[in-house]
Amino acid sequence: MYNLLVSADENEWNGDPFVIERTRCVSRREYTDAAIADRFSELNREQFQELCSLPCMFAYEDYCEKNPKFGVLSGVKRRSGGKELQLEYKLIPCGPFATADDLKSLGVRLDIRKWELNRTHWAVKDVDLAVELARRGIELPGWARTSSRNRVDITRHRFDVALSFPGEHRCYIGRVVAELERLLQPTACFYDKYYEAQLARPNLDVLLQEIYGDRSGLVVAFVCGEYEEKEWCGIEWRKIRERGALGEEGDIMYVRIGEGDVPGMTSLDGYVDARTRLPEEIARMIVERVEIAKRDPDA
Repeated sequence: MYNLLVSADENEWNGDPFVIERTRCVSRREYTDAAIADRFSELNREQFQELCSLPCMFAYEDYCEKNPKFGVLSGVKRRSGGKELQLEYKLIPCGPFATADDLKSLGVRLDIRKWELNRTHWAVKDVDLAVELARRGIELPGWARTSSRNRVDITRHRFDVALSFPGEHRCYIGRVVAELERLLQPTACFYDKYYEAQLARPNLDVLLQEIYGDRSGLVVAFVCGEYEEKEWCGIEWRKIRERGALGEEGDIMYVRIGEGDVPGMTSLDGYVDARTRLPEEIARMIVERVEIAKRDPDA
């Protein structure tokens, strides 16, 4: 899937927030298939976070005669009592990218419907943007080629990084993951939300211990008081501590995301404080550790 945002303002998509009426958003069925519109009907935090993980095409209405831009959504604020949304986004250099003429000639393949580029709106298309643009020789960054994630068998795949966290902080973690995928690739990070179908199985605890213990280059624990209370975090934490006991300290990273202690972690353990940093900053720090681990597996 991908986000399509269309503006009538030829000066739009300059990095400033974009304000749009709620009636023109993805939750409406005007240019978004009914099943997808219903899926994102509330546009709550979790739904918006999923939308942030999708590639985004920022286009203009036809009369502007301007080429679209590429990027991702990064934040949302409700305005005017919820009647409007203020969208924040990041533009990502991608050259060459699609042109205005490409949007017309690839309209059917990109699910851009008749007259759609004559109305300001936000739609979500059930189309693999990377695959369709590749037909024109346009290559998107690795993280945007989401189809590769769908082919991953998590019972065999080795991840560059696996994240362990309590669900209370999923919104923040989702933004970290979106940035990790942009900087790495879709199959580099183990994030439970992306593999729900494969995680619906007996003996899930055994599979998680394999991923966090043996098949991830770096394990990142987002620690806080809630972490101790979660059964699944406890299973992952045992394997993380075991790796430390085996001398694999270089493959472990602590990120403090809230108050409270986690048994086994002491005042002598170092951590990055997510309470004072944006998710994107944390992601870049994680990537730094991933790259070190790749250069020196024994670090």
